[in-house]
Amino acid sequence: MYTNRLLLFFAILFSLSACKTKKIIIDGTTAYTSKQFALATELLPKELSALKTTEERYTKTLMIARAYDAYNNPKESVNWFEKTLEIKETSDIFFEYALELKKNEDYKKAIEVFEKIIQNDKDYEAECRRHIEICKLGQVWMNESQSAKTINVEAINSAQSDYAAFKLKDGSLVFTSDRSDANGDQKYTWTQEKYGDLYSTKKGVSSFELPSKYSTLNTNYYEGTACFNKDNTVMYFTRCGSAGSKDDYCAIYKSVFDGVNWSEPEKLPLLYDSCNVGQPFLSNDNKTLYFVSDEKGGFGGKDIYSVPILAEGIGEVSNLGTFVNTEADDMFPTFDKDNTLYFSSTGHSGLGGLDIFKATKEKTIWKNVENMRYPINSGADDFYLILDKTKPANSSDTVLKSGYLTSARKNGKGFDDIYSYELYLRNNFVLIVKVFAKKYQDPEDSKSSVMGIELLKDAKVELSSELTKALLTDENGLSKFDLEKEKSYSIVVTKTGYLKNTASVNTIGKIDAQRKTIELTVDVELEKIFTNKDIEISNIYYDLDKATLRPESFPALDSLLSIFNQNPDITVEIGSHTDSRGSDTYNLKLSQARAQSVVDYLISKGIAADRLIAKGYGETKLINNCGNGVTCTEEEHQRNRRTTFRVVGQKINIESK
Repeated sequence: MYTNRLLLFFAILFSLSACKTKKIIIDGTTAYTSKQFALATELLPKELSALKTTEERYTKTLMIARAYDAYNNPKESVNWFEKTLEIKETSDIFFEYALELKKNEDYKKAIEVFEKIIQNDKDYEAECRRHIEICKLGQVWMNESQSAKTINVEAINSAQSDYAAFKLKDGSLVFTSDRSDANGDQKYTWTQEKYGDLYSTKKGVSSFELPSKYSTLNTNYYEGTACFNKDNTVMYFTRCGSAGSKDDYCAIYKSVFDGVNWSEPEKLPLLYDSCNVGQPFLSNDNKTLYFVSDEKGGFGGKDIYSVPILAEGIGEVSNLGTFVNTEADDMFPTFDKDNTLYFSSTGHSGLGGLDIFKATKEKTIWKNVENMRYPINSGADDFYLILDKTKPANSSDTVLKSGYLTSARKNGKGFDDIYSYELYLRNNFVLIVKVFAKKYQDPEDSKSSVMGIELLKDAKVELSSELTKALLTDENGLSKFDLEKEKSYSIVVTKTGYLKNTASVNTIGKIDAQRKTIELTVDVELEKIFTNKDIEISNIYYDLDKATLRPESFPALDSLLSIFNQNPDITVEIGSHTDSRGSDTYNLKLSQARAQSVVDYLISKGIAADRLIAKGYGETKLINNCGNGVTCTEEEHQRNRRTTFRVVGQKINIESK
């Protein structure tokens, strides 16, 4: 199986021997074996019709699929892998095919192919399951992409490769480009692009200016992937190639700015002369240089290393270790102001090609590697992430981080393009509704002492915005909902035996840069319904010996309206009571008329008549001893003259959605 191919920029930085080949190409196979993949994709398809055997067609079709993969054209690579599988099916080729589907961001189909491989070849199970999991995550991350945005910086990019943008303190960018006006005439045989040079551009009022070559350090060979110290007076960059006859390895060079010119570059003595070294980046304190090498003592194809910068030169080189470096390629180290390491890898689980990851340092060990997700990453190659902003400027600033990255993703302007990106402050909102009621000393008597509260299990909590969700509270009286940002919600709580209650909550304008999850809590109290228990309605007044309600009674009656509106399933009896003075018959008739006056008033306010019962009790339910013939004070008689409210029926359907 063809594995661990060199990507385009690996060729640019680390494969000068392939760039200098002088072999005369006479056919597609020779172009392919000499790593001239751009030419191979032109020649190989033309040679298919002349082939006589199935095995020959299989071999050459597979070459075309792999050449397009090496040339970083996954769309055509998928097409040719499918043609290869039409000739012969093997687990090896299915696996390569599934990887190309990942690079095309066709995660659904990639999962199907990985699962098919597992069914037919258990040797691939562990690796396929790893890819299946990241494909599933890719689908989720793409749906969550509103938390970030990437934009092609078209003013900077060309039709060739433009990458590794470093931001200087004046806001300008220094980057590497293979554009057509780069120095020299030689081209990479891999891609037929020119050797890279350093370019720079400044940002104008609305866009970046047309890039121009940066300094006099560019030669006819490769210069690129530069970094600078804090005051931009020292530059480290990668240089590959010379006029010599032997194959050259890439190395890191240092140049110092004297205020007018950059000094003649000095080659840093890193590792050995028989390995490639490049992609330098300085730590925030300028005391450590990080770089990449294919030195044979590493963990994989390309590893990330560090070396201290000392007054007398450089110190001892260290490998960043196995949490960062893998058996594959780990490259392009950069840092933000918080000393978070960003790097790109084909060894850690990614969305397709190279993905950008971040890691943090615990004591002396770099670990906690985390994928930067979509849209920072894509199915294509994504690398060299730098940040120019690491936190919101103020409480209303929703941009958490911003910066630049390089990507070969779909619909780019060139082969590799520079993109700007913004990570938005994406808070998750969680609502916790707590439902409770008063706990009475006598559960059947609303007038008994309140002993605290009780949490209500199985209360129905309905949360409404555009849609309505409903849950039952747990044994702790709690229900939990996920909320969306910038929305208002209404809450309705019901439970059999209790009056319905409502509340509201919103996430409008709520952000918190310190917490990813913002938890909102709403307490809702339900009033227990004491069925067939009278509740006295205070402040109800009538004209003397009449059933006419006096105006000062209306506020008390209006307060009942919310109970009826919130509890559309209750039926209520309005009771009217008199004192013992007057005949029993008169009192009964007067109280019935007064109860009906209250009912009529509530009906006039929109309460359905079939939910109301008027009941006059006269003097049949005195609450003290002031009966017929008993001498009592006016205050004692007043206690018997009252209007009561009593729930006599309720129908509530409790159901969990």
